Amino acid sequence: MNVIQLNSDMEKYIGYPYDEVPNPFDDGEPNYAKHFQKEFEDSIKEFGIEMEYRYQADMYKSGKYKDYVIMALKKRAEIFDILSSFRTQGAKDGERETYYPVSIYCSNCNKDTTKIMSLSDEMIAEYKCSCGHHGLFDFNTDYRCKLSWKIDWPMRWMYEGVDFEPGGKDHASPGGSFDTSCVISQKIFGHQPPIFQGYEFSCYFPP
Repeated sequence: MNVIQLNSDMEKYIGYPYDEVPNPFDDGEPNYAKHFQKEFEDSIKEFGIEMEYRYQADMYKSGKYKDYVIMALKKRAEIFDILSSFRTQGAKDGERETYYPVSIYCSNCNKDTTKIMSLSDEMIAEYKCSCGHHGLFDFNTDYRCKLSWKIDWPMRWMYEGVDFEPGGKDHASPGGSFDTSCVISQKIFGHQPPIFQGYEFSCYFPP
């Protein structure tokens, strides 16, 4: 098995959007995300499958999810209650009031190491970042953000009208991502969850 030793400088890109991380592999792809997208798409071609792709970085940055990000923010207390119903430990005091189902990329350091401090009725957030930067983020016009996984997944079911989706056994476990996202899909986005098929993981090491 070939092992590629990555440059230690890559560590500074932890927290960046994947499509803005430089490509450490010598294959000509423009960024880290495109390297793995190309690897996947080439594999699919070997099966003779014609695919239409949706690149989530493009979808978010183009504003196509804007209305649903705002919807999730307006319903963040309901989302918190759903998430809490699947937790084994109770919420801490004040946790519900300070919960936001979205991460913002800092305008100073470009990382998602931010914390929303407040959100106005006009959907303008004040945030602070671990880099020390304090800023404002307007969800009506700024799209450099991402919903948390268990909210992002059902949002995309609704947006794309997904009827069937397989997933790894980590998502399929009782009380896991799929079960949680099903409730969010129905109660927050008003969408019937897709039929789901869990699968096992396997490793293949070529000779």
